[in-house]
Amino acid sequence: MKKLISLVLALMMACMLIPAMAEEQDVTGDWYLTDVSGMNVANLGMSMIITLNADGTAKVSMEMQGEKEEKEGTWALEDGKVVVTIDGEPLSLELVDGKLTADMGGQTGTFGREPAEAVATEFAEEKTDATAEEFEGSWKATYMSVMGMSIDVETAVSAGQLEALPMLTMKEGQMSLEGLGSMNMFGEGGLQLTFADGKYSFSMTLGESTISIELAMLQDGTLRMNMSAGQEIALYFAKAE
Repeated sequence: MKKLISLVLALMMACMLIPAMAEEQDVTGDWYLTDVSGMNVANLGMSMIITLNADGTAKVSMEMQGEKEEKEGTWALEDGKVVVTIDGEPLSLELVDGKLTADMGGQTGTFGREPAEAVATEFAEEKTDATAEEFEGSWKATYMSVMGMSIDVETAVSAGQLEALPMLTMKEGQMSLEGLGSMNMFGEGGLQLTFADGKYSFSMTLGESTISIELAMLQDGTLRMNMSAGQEIALYFAKAE
């Protein structure tokens, strides 16, 4: 019994020391945003660096799609957390396992000592002799590429970046698309596509703008949709079970 009591007291003392240990760790230097709710920021085409200087000053450097911005402020340790204040707005970061985490607009941002590296996603070659029957049925989105951003769709949905998993349905050449908000432009009846040379396509001119869609089958059974409507978007789909 005495040994058990001693063990409990030792554990209680260790728990009491945790906040003090956080206070003593050196957090100065550069902290790189590596992911937002599990999404690799390098694949999103963005970067964010928080620099904590020993004199209590701080700098936040951000870049997205070639646009850069820098702001200066202060930082301090408060109750074992790093609080960075920029333009009078505090951001509280918690040190966990050598990384800083923060609530960023409802998403969890994670900062590490090294910048994130983009992870390339490789896709199979196009199947040039695909038949129209291979496109039939329901398909669920797995991956999206838009404006230089590469997004794992399921991760984006779980993180709240997309409201729902985009779904594509093909029936005798008619395509319907759901789950992309304002991009659900095809109505209840869907959009009639033309099949030729192993792929489906559609093109329409509205004023000075042209909307084009191409559906291609890849060698591994993945369906790829390329859409051009002022910007290039690529969506990849797996057959829904």
